Amino acid sequence: MKGFKKLTAGLMGVVMALGVCSFTALAEGELTTVDVIEGPNGKYDYKNVLFAEGKDVTVAPDNGDGLIVTVGDTDYTFETNAATADGLTIFAGRNDNTEPCRGNSITIKDGAKVNTIFGGGHGNSNTDGVTINIEDGGSARAVYGGGLTSYRDGESKAQVGNVEITVNGYVYLLYAGGNSAVEVSRDSVINVEKGTANNFVKNVKVVINGEVDSYFGSSFSYGGVGKSECTVNGEISAENTSYSAVTGANGYTGSAKMVVNEDAVVNADVYMAIRGYIMGDVVLENYGEIKRVGLNPDGNDVSTNGEFKVINKGTIDYCNIDCGCEKSFIIEEYPAYPKKITVSGDVTVTGKNFETNRDKY
Repeated sequence: MKGFKKLTAGLMGVVMALGVCSFTALAEGELTTVDVIEGPNGKYDYKNVLFAEGKDVTVAPDNGDGLIVTVGDTDYTFETNAATADGLTIFAGRNDNTEPCRGNSITIKDGAKVNTIFGGGHGNSNTDGVTINIEDGGSARAVYGGGLTSYRDGESKAQVGNVEITVNGYVYLLYAGGNSAVEVSRDSVINVEKGTANNFVKNVKVVINGEVDSYFGSSFSYGGVGKSECTVNGEISAENTSYSAVTGANGYTGSAKMVVNEDAVVNADVYMAIRGYIMGDVVLENYGEIKRVGLNPDGNDVSTNGEFKVINKGTIDYCNIDCGCEKSFIIEEYPAYPKKITVSGDVTVTGKNFETNRDKY
């Protein structure tokens, strides 16, 4: 891939003095990179892609406009330091290869910016025990706990075991799960009875100490998450978006929990869930400040088999029963609404519906 070069001792001084220019690709076999990989919905692709293949990756800024990327014990340079589509995309796992990857970390240092980080691989892949750290001053356009299955790919199985994500810097969009293909049959890629999916993450733990613009305890499209837990000590800002969700985004969720600690702030509207199969309990525990909570799932095509619980020991400015949008169940065994909603603490229901219909995304 253009933009990468191994950083030798002799070159180090040049890079530190002059910054990173455009470099030719490395020799084949030294580093697994791909120029372009198709995204999940046919609307955008991922460029400048690095596959860690189970190695630790550390990304730091150089003295110019580029990055120093350490993969395992080897330093490389990359020419672009930007949290944009032209920036660096990193997969913890492999590219369409099921050989397992275990126990690696991806760390974005102060001053470093990347496009997207995946806790899994692309296509058929198998990863586990991944940690993703966005340090104070580091940033990413998006972080996914899971892997990627590309547009209309209803066959590949991007499987991820355990993932831990810590944000001390800034992330625009954070999904606990993966980024899964659209325009596939929902029930061909999700197995509700077994509680899994083709694009699946078993267990995700997220800690937000810095700032995240929008968080979803789920996978994009028809993916799945067994269990997601998010602890907010910093801020979900909604600076460029308007909403977040404890879980649910068309796919499968086993159970999900979000804890907003004292002095933490959630400026976004928080849905307990967004569409899909919500098969376990969804819990929101608040000790800080939340703008608004919607007690029921947003949107149609939803089936639930658990309880929704809100425990408030902080401040919730607004609390609505519903978003005001149409509801329809996916499968007859499970209703569109949760079988029980429990609200405890000082919570005032300010209205039946949200002030505007936010279902049309």
